[in-house]
Amino acid sequence: MRQSGHPEYFWTAFDSYRRFFASARAGTVRVAAEAPAIRAALARLGELYPSPTAPVTIGIGRASGAGRGYGGRVFLSAEMFVQGQGIDTSELPPWLNSLLLPPEAVVPAAIHEAIHTYQPTVTDPILLVECLREGAASFVAELITGRPPARALHEWCRPRAKELFREFARQAGGTVYDAWLRNAGQPATSDRPADIGYWIGYEIIRDFYSRARDKRTALRDIIDLHDPRSLVRRSGYRWILGPTRQGAARRRR
Repeated sequence: MRQSGHPEYFWTAFDSYRRFFASARAGTVRVAAEAPAIRAALARLGELYPSPTAPVTIGIGRASGAGRGYGGRVFLSAEMFVQGQGIDTSELPPWLNSLLLPPEAVVPAAIHEAIHTYQPTVTDPILLVECLREGAASFVAELITGRPPARALHEWCRPRAKELFREFARQAGGTVYDAWLRNAGQPATSDRPADIGYWIGYEIIRDFYSRARDKRTALRDIIDLHDPRSLVRRSGYRWILGPTRQGAARRRR
């Protein structure tokens, strides 16, 4: 509650979405049944990336996001994983309804948020770094669980990859996230989905990992993310960083 805002936010959500929360109980019980699968996934992650396991708590949130990883712990909102469980979504705005996931998606979500607990504190607020953080968490979650993240988002983005990356390259060094991250609740101006930055970061990370000979070291580089630009330079998307100083100097000569 402390991380999610004032407690009144919870009461507002419960009051606004009464039918949703009432009908979600059976689905949240199904979510809780995924606990053994979460423990198994965390164990697999520990084999590839030895580190203290992030404790995972599944609770009831305020229908605003799937979860968070901070302070070495993972918190997941069970009501966001009840898609297809006979719930009443009539009170939910379309953007919130679109964020609901099936119960089994709580497993990769746990790994995604666990990766955030291992990542260094963000000191560079540029868009590129934030997208890489999210993309790294999504990629590792898929690597560990075998479940692709955000299938609908990826299916929309793949055929538009070239134009999306060209657009992203023009904004990658800025601090404006509106078109790329945390924009699910913003008014839609087209069929463009929210959080495309997750896919952008995922694609860069996936390409970097595919080129790496030492996969274990590459995985540590992805999770630790101590030098995001170096990782991009070692991927096929180095061009989004713009010309290097050496390259620019050669052209001037």
